[in-house]
Amino acid sequence: MSPRTVAARLVSAALKPVRPLILMGFVLLLLAPPNAARAAAQEDDEADPALLLIMDSSGSMNASDGAGGTKIQAAKEALNGVVNALPNDSLVGLRVYGHRIPNTDERRGCKDTELISPVGPLDRSGMRRQIRSFNAKGFTPIGLSLQKGARDLPSEGERTIVLVSDGIDTCAPPPPCEVAKRISKQGVELRIDTVGFQVDPRARRELQCIARVAKGSYVDAGSSAELADRLAQLSLRALRKFEVSGTAVTGGNSISSATALESGQFTDTISPGDELYYSVELAEGQAVGAAASTIGEIDFLGTLTLTLTSPEDDFIADDAAVAAGERLQSIAVRSETIDPTSSDPDLQSPGTYYLRLALEEQGDPSEEFPVEIVVDVTGEAVEPTPTEEPPPADEDDPDQAAPDDTSNSSNNVMLAVGGIAFGLLGAAVGALAGRRVAGAR
Repeated sequence: MSPRTVAARLVSAALKPVRPLILMGFVLLLLAPPNAARAAAQEDDEADPALLLIMDSSGSMNASDGAGGTKIQAAKEALNGVVNALPNDSLVGLRVYGHRIPNTDERRGCKDTELISPVGPLDRSGMRRQIRSFNAKGFTPIGLSLQKGARDLPSEGERTIVLVSDGIDTCAPPPPCEVAKRISKQGVELRIDTVGFQVDPRARRELQCIARVAKGSYVDAGSSAELADRLAQLSLRALRKFEVSGTAVTGGNSISSATALESGQFTDTISPGDELYYSVELAEGQAVGAAASTIGEIDFLGTLTLTLTSPEDDFIADDAAVAAGERLQSIAVRSETIDPTSSDPDLQSPGTYYLRLALEEQGDPSEEFPVEIVVDVTGEAVEPTPTEEPPPADEDDPDQAAPDDTSNSSNNVMLAVGGIAFGLLGAAVGALAGRRVAGAR
């Protein structure tokens, strides 16, 4: 399947939901699969990658999503977006919890998890029908859903669970993080990614723990649009056969030598113990999203980390995942919009922001692994507000005293210097214009 075909499907998916997908352009860059990798997989008779989506349908999902709808409506829109975007030959299933038993019956409600669409070849109309079939009602049995979800997937091949929740497990035991740890021991080809939909710190910690122990990634979704974006990103990543592509760059070995990047897709190589530095210029009104993906049979247990820092090298965000023999490992970070009124002082000033990509120092330091880096700068740069000129002096106003001779002398000097500066600037602009005219000829 060509990158153009998958990109067209992603665009179609972006247009389906009512709410716009904030970073869909970012996802398009990150997730377009090449023909070569899929063909190689078929030649090797490898099992196709399989994906199980696990969606929260507990009572709390009836709450407002902050955009005029409910969380469960936003979740269904996000699921439909994924169904529209997935390649035709995808192996995908859907499990839902908290959708049948109301939250007044804990004994039965904590067993309320159901595979409503078994993992198999993508049936778009069938999945859409199942997505319409459930409503938010009950409890949040995350641990039990993960236990059953692991058994929903094939016994071999690359397998991924993507779990979405807006809160903590309300039914433990079994503790969801312990369940995820046991699942991860079933093999290096099974991972669990988690999405926190407008979660509080306690729920975020629980979901982060699940992803960390199961070799996956955790992402926040603070809005309905972000939920659709994050779910599409993780789902498509789970199903694509990957090879790096983009403009070749070489990351610097420190902040002072960071390689400048703009929006685009890039390739580099990283070895155990490496720290690679990149820089991105952000103006007021802009934000940045970045992702890094590695491929290769990494035969050691090491952590891949991507960190975003401010112009003063203060921490803003990071993402990390354990690389251990997996074919594909992706991590992503993003900033909020640069705004002088932001409550975060690290996001108040425009300037040079930094990305640091590190691979834990284990394994052979001479071995290189290819890495793909995607950068997406969003938002319109805000021009600085011009300083107002003071009103002209009124010669007839006795309250405005005339300056003495010394002041006049200083003002004349400043005017002279200003005149020279403007003259030089005009000459430079004129010379530049002349070069462009000459070049055009």
